[in-house]
Amino acid sequence: MDRFQGRRARQGRIEVNCTPFIYPLEALPPKIVAAITEAQAILQAPVPIIAAAALSSISLAAQDKYRVRWLHDIESPIGLFFLTIAESGERKTAADRLFIGTHEEQQGAAEEDLSEAEAEWEAAKAIWRARQNGLSKAISANIKKGLSVTQLEEQLAELERSKPKQRRAKRSVFHDTTTEALIRALRDNGGSAGVMIDEGAVFFNSRAAHNAAMLARIWSGDNISVDRVRSESFTLIRPRLTMSIFTQPAAFTDFLRGGGQAWINTGLMSRFLISFPLSTQGYRFITGQTLNRQWLDAFNTRISEVLSENSTHRDSRILSLTPEANQSLIQHMNGVEAQLAPWGYFSDIRGAASKIAENAVRLAAGLHVFEGLQGPISKQMLEAAVAICGWHLSEFKRLFGQHTQLTQTQQDAAQLLGWLTGRMSQLGSAAVKKNDIAQFGPNALRGSRGRREAAVFSLVASGSIRLGQYGKTAYVMLNDPQLSSPQIHWAVNRI
Repeated sequence: MDRFQGRRARQGRIEVNCTPFIYPLEALPPKIVAAITEAQAILQAPVPIIAAAALSSISLAAQDKYRVRWLHDIESPIGLFFLTIAESGERKTAADRLFIGTHEEQQGAAEEDLSEAEAEWEAAKAIWRARQNGLSKAISANIKKGLSVTQLEEQLAELERSKPKQRRAKRSVFHDTTTEALIRALRDNGGSAGVMIDEGAVFFNSRAAHNAAMLARIWSGDNISVDRVRSESFTLIRPRLTMSIFTQPAAFTDFLRGGGQAWINTGLMSRFLISFPLSTQGYRFITGQTLNRQWLDAFNTRISEVLSENSTHRDSRILSLTPEANQSLIQHMNGVEAQLAPWGYFSDIRGAASKIAENAVRLAAGLHVFEGLQGPISKQMLEAAVAICGWHLSEFKRLFGQHTQLTQTQQDAAQLLGWLTGRMSQLGSAAVKKNDIAQFGPNALRGSRGRREAAVFSLVASGSIRLGQYGKTAYVMLNDPQLSSPQIHWAVNRI
């Protein structure tokens, strides 16, 4: 079966234009692939659901003490937002337990450690209040007697400066929160938090979901001034947030018809890495085999190490890209930009397409930290992130594209163009033999000369390629030299 089919299908109450591309799991580092594979064997849930849980865990662990500088000195946080749409019973909660559990265990341990400190704080607070009351009474008495209160006022001011501060357990994971609670948590936790929502219907009806502008600003890492009438105002400095929302199709559709329009208007929806994977329900048979957790345990051990490393570093560390990775990023961005033109492949989802480069850089930074690598982020790590984010962009296109009901020839042409760019990069050549399409091209085109020729003609007519002849051999060449770099078509080149 082709991975990209030109048919409209109804999943839940959401109409989609085609089946999804295969999730490019193999693009991730081997240890992460092994952990996700083990989790998939245990849960038999769709791979994108499990991968989102794993990458959310990495994002939450790495975002606290790392930022990334890319392109022309753009500096970004590295937190990611995931939105997974699937029916009930797809085992999203179980996937989170496998990968997010480490964060919650450390959070619980921190809360237990504070039990004794809490008692000490209560005692210190009682002593402080007694001294405050004593000084206040002494000042009142001196005022009545007409005596000087200068010295007493200085003592009271000094006492105020030494007011005992309550130590708070650093809570990093929230499953249900309001905007106010999230802002307070970001303030108390040094600006870093994670929101993991298992029931999107509940979240979408909350005040937090309807404050799209605030969530968009937090994603961007902008400083946020919070003004309070009844309490102290404050400023969030470079907030870092990871979000992972799981919702059923019906709840998501209802949200879009209501307050969800603000997510689109503010650009918040474009910041999410969205997926709507095919269900595995009906195929999750029990085999009775003993299932291994070696790589899952190794994954969570590494997450614990990153969290421990964060506690020893007070200041954020800035990651950067190697020159090769930066050049590769520019090529990808130029390829996407070309598809934003009228009737380009991404012209109807420009917001998400414009954000995909930053999401890829953020993901690459998280993978770099998880792998324990030193120095700048490599081209290999960036390309891994490009493949994953490209898949999510194809899902965004599948769900929100306004003119994604492509003809069979248009779909074939898109696949062929992706294959040609990859083939030319692989061969280090500016041209490919036309016969190579029949021998090595996309599966769907090898066995059908009519579809193959129609796809070639479509690309010639659109100006994407040109045909040439050398001797008796026909060649295909790309018209835009920038299109000869691999993976410039973020959503159609995983052939």
